[in-house]
Amino acid sequence: MKKGIYLVVAMAFVVSGFTLLATGECGAVELKMSHFMPTKHAQHKVMEDWAKKMESLTGGDLKVTIFPGGALGKPPHQYDNAVKGITDIAFGLQSYTPGRFPLTSVMELPFLINKGETGALVLWKLYEKYLHSEYEDSKILWLFMHGPGQIFTTKKEVRTLDDLKGLKMRSPGPVMSEVIKKLGAVPVTMPITQVYTGLERGTIDGVCGPWEIMAPFRLYEQIKYATEADIYSMTFFVAMNKSTYDALPAGIKKTLDANTGESMSIAAGKAYDEADAPARKLSIEKGVKVYTLPEAERENWKNLAMPVGDEWLDKMKAKGLPGDEVLEYAVELLGQTR
Repeated sequence: MKKGIYLVVAMAFVVSGFTLLATGECGAVELKMSHFMPTKHAQHKVMEDWAKKMESLTGGDLKVTIFPGGALGKPPHQYDNAVKGITDIAFGLQSYTPGRFPLTSVMELPFLINKGETGALVLWKLYEKYLHSEYEDSKILWLFMHGPGQIFTTKKEVRTLDDLKGLKMRSPGPVMSEVIKKLGAVPVTMPITQVYTGLERGTIDGVCGPWEIMAPFRLYEQIKYATEADIYSMTFFVAMNKSTYDALPAGIKKTLDANTGESMSIAAGKAYDEADAPARKLSIEKGVKVYTLPEAERENWKNLAMPVGDEWLDKMKAKGLPGDEVLEYAVELLGQTR
């Protein structure tokens, strides 16, 4: 009979998504944290620092083991893997599962974000007021954004819209794909982990992204030209399995709650911003030629891309979602933080 009781208890801990290690009366909680970036990526360092902090603050009662490089799942599967308990915590992009986070995508509209840190703060405040329902199947730990996205190309320098016309450009998601179309290029959607091969094989002519991506993914080996236009930014999540979170001991849960949310959102966005400058410097040293789009030309790009916002509002209205209210609030917050 006792064996049966012990088996039930053991199975309960397995189902909850974490392991209790026999270290004293209460034991230590060990969590798996998954992402698909290389270990040199800025966000890997953010996660490492957070994991060490959690272990220190809990006196070793919470241990977070990070699995980078897609070891626990491909980029598009990260959110579902957290929801299903394949991993306890997952990092990823909302745009890799198109249509799943419709209101969140407001922050991906063109020419809206000028800093990852600012975008992260606004995104978290949007989450607190409007976005909870989009993440009901997980426990969101933090949400954030990267710095402004640029145009990187392999063979052709882009100075005008005519230069961009017809180029096959990697797009990170549906909203940016519409922007790329409006600008006259051809969007090719793929995860960042596939971009190097796409550039090398010529299946894409360039990539849209922040400067940061050039270093950890070694894109400077393929990219010859950079056009600084500050077009867009993308949203990211760090999500936790709900059952795992609910089953945490009260003390650990309190510590986790106090060290996630807005503060971690800002820290992650800031880390992206801080990674841009060294990646830009390295790229130039590797031979990448940089062109900064003049304001007059940038206005031409902006005017062509702006209808994407109207189309986004129409889609939200068709879904019965308060897109106009969410966009208005985002613009208001951005105005306050610039």
